[in-house]
Amino acid sequence: MRTQLVTLVTLLGLFMSGAALAEQRVLRGQVLLVEKNEETRPAAGAQVELPGYGNPARTDSSGSFRLFLPDAFKAGDSVTLSVRLKGYRLWSPQEGRTLVPKSLETQVLEVRLLPAGSRKFLSDEGIEQLLRAAMDSARNQPPSRANPQNAGLSRYLADWAHQYGFSAQQVKAEVDRWIAEVEKKQDDESRMAVAAFARKDFQAAARHAGASAERKRQRFEEWVQKTEAEKQRLGDEVARDYQIQGDAYIQELKHLDKAVQAYEQAAKYVSKQSDPHLWASLWSNLGLAHGLLGARTQAGTGKLEHLEAAAVAYRRAMEVPIREQHPMLWVVTYSNLSHTLLGLGRQSPENRQAEWLKQAVEASRLALQVDVRATYPTLAERMQEGLGTALLELGRRTEGKAGLALLEQAEEALQLALATPMCHCEEKKDPKNQAELHHLLGGALLEQGMRAGSGEEALRHAVQAEKEFRSALSYFTRERHPESWAANQNNLGVALLHQGRHAQGAARFSLLTGAVDASCLALSSMPRGTHEWFEAWENVHQALREHAKSFSKQSSEVPEDFALQARSVDVWVLATYLDGIRVSLDPLLRKSHTPPQLEVGLRVLSITLALSSRDPESVPGELDALRAVIAAQPPDFKVSWDFSLLRCFIQNQDRLDSSRDWLRTLLHALQADRRDAIFEGLYNARVSFRTP
Repeated sequence: MRTQLVTLVTLLGLFMSGAALAEQRVLRGQVLLVEKNEETRPAAGAQVELPGYGNPARTDSSGSFRLFLPDAFKAGDSVTLSVRLKGYRLWSPQEGRTLVPKSLETQVLEVRLLPAGSRKFLSDEGIEQLLRAAMDSARNQPPSRANPQNAGLSRYLADWAHQYGFSAQQVKAEVDRWIAEVEKKQDDESRMAVAAFARKDFQAAARHAGASAERKRQRFEEWVQKTEAEKQRLGDEVARDYQIQGDAYIQELKHLDKAVQAYEQAAKYVSKQSDPHLWASLWSNLGLAHGLLGARTQAGTGKLEHLEAAAVAYRRAMEVPIREQHPMLWVVTYSNLSHTLLGLGRQSPENRQAEWLKQAVEASRLALQVDVRATYPTLAERMQEGLGTALLELGRRTEGKAGLALLEQAEEALQLALATPMCHCEEKKDPKNQAELHHLLGGALLEQGMRAGSGEEALRHAVQAEKEFRSALSYFTRERHPESWAANQNNLGVALLHQGRHAQGAARFSLLTGAVDASCLALSSMPRGTHEWFEAWENVHQALREHAKSFSKQSSEVPEDFALQARSVDVWVLATYLDGIRVSLDPLLRKSHTPPQLEVGLRVLSITLALSSRDPESVPGELDALRAVIAAQPPDFKVSWDFSLLRCFIQNQDRLDSSRDWLRTLLHALQADRRDAIFEGLYNARVSFRTP
């Protein structure tokens, strides 16, 4: 495609003062304006530069320019020129690509510009180059979360249309015309692959690209007597066809293994010297294909192999200097590398995790060297999130001051991610990603608070962490996001527990009650026996223990409200039991003036503990006593005991596996809104009780 500003990878030279280098090596050229009658005239005042290297030159009245050329560029190397002149766009050389002349002193490069809106830009050749450039741009742009290799050609075409003086409808019409003509002629498999890709028929694109690459590959092998330059040109064409095939396979995420094969084939026919940008793009996409395969492979050796292969491919992509002239390829490659290394840090054996995570942090920092906030704010947000996540994971695995420093850096990175402003464009903040950021930030704050132990610093972090987890829960719901909802509920419980340890009186009671409730809610959506389940169950136990301390030592802290008193009894009884101490409720039940509401709760607790202790002989007698209490109450009697904590205990106590359903039936009976219905439910429970 002929564009005003196009990039091609160039080798990075050593920077010295502009004046000193200008004396050594200068690229000479002339910029001409092409008029409607094909006549040309010099372009005065045009700006010419090598993107990424600074030192732009201005053409004089004859259109001539002298451009500083870094020492790294040798005769025959590819370079890319950027040419700007108001009202005009670059026509030739195509995409600004040219070769360094053999003689800098005598050879002069010719550059031609056309008026913006010239129909020549929409010729068949121009449309083909436009679509190929759009595909190339799509490879080097940030992928969407929905489709990690989204063929976002429409945005590029719309931007190009605006830049070159056309309407989006004009360009679309010409593209559609070109596609129809190519598919009608069917005389060039490579063009047919581009056409199929543009209309998102990726199976056809892969088929045509593969056929074209194979024919060219055979010609390449037969060209024994051709010059190296001719073979290399054909080799680059072979590589590009295989690249289109890989891109097509990767689009639908169904044939990722074939995408890997296509990219590997392409890499055989391109070198770092012949086309550094193509080299980097191929290896970067090979890394993406392996990374996607790893994400779709069950945990184990195969998963790690794909992730490690992805990391190797991304690093190979960066063996050529692309940051200056291809900043987005640099950003996307290092961002994807960081994500892959983070996966390795989580999935690898424990003794290798820290090293992978250190590399993930380094890759994230390299990606962030290019500021994309103005053009791709969503990507900037995601990159800060990647850095924050890697720092958080590494901080959790690092002890002492070094670990705390990493956690503080994670907090800073995640705060920056949340604060990333959106530009005035189509991009908007993703509510789910915002919730994930709040969840991660809460984790960083909570970890810092736990390491602080006690004191104001620990309390401050716990309070801030609670705020972040509640923000995450404003989006994550139990129905739509059960795993994320449960994780945030559990973390909220831990944050409240740490606050409760620092509080006194009613505030302590309220915080610890909230901690128990949050962790119990988390348990309700977690598969039993998982690491997350054990962690949440331990959090419940810790919160109950802290709660029971207040109840047993300072009875004045227990609220007068009956519902809260009932919760305090639940807490004390269950915490004592979970600590391995046999609890007897007989002294409370034998009091002559025990209120019926309290007696109901105590007897249900007694029944539950008897079954959990594998001592079911006392259950029938407790049931009869419970029925007697209910029978003595007025017709409108309702049980006020909440039993939510007891339900949590019943759901998660292993010793109640054989009695769980019966206990749920018992609690359901006690929820009836009149005495007679409660009594009937208790009768049915008594009849159905069987000694486990």
